[in-house]
Amino acid sequence: MHLRPIVLGTVLVVLASPPGLALAQGRRHGMGMQGGMSHDSGARQQLDLVLQQIGELMQQMAERIKAGPLTPDQTLQLSTMLEQVATMMTRLGSGILGADAATQLDGMRARLTEIQKALVALTSAPLAKP
Repeated sequence: MHLRPIVLGTVLVVLASPPGLALAQGRRHGMGMQGGMSHDSGARQQLDLVLQQIGELMQQMAERIKAGPLTPDQTLQLSTMLEQVATMMTRLGSGILGADAATQLDGMRARLTEIQKALVALTSAPLAKP
């Protein structure tokens, strides 16, 4: 299968995309999000934690891809994880969190933790034979 170059390309595009670009274009006091998510608020701290967790997760995914061939099932699992992370990044970048941003960010952090655990399991699985 030629999925490895596709997955690697996807990871590289996501990593190369400046994650703060859409956020930096928003209003400074609200960062383009509703519900009073000011620059100094607890929600902003949560956002920073989510972005940090996404970055760490993307790095782990890239390391797994570099480690060697993936089975078709592993490729599907990794692709699903990438899609979920990409969806979260899109929501964060477009500022569509809404009034309940803190709750939504907590949910994202919980989901990212689940993805990270699944990635650890994927990483510890034996490599596919070429």
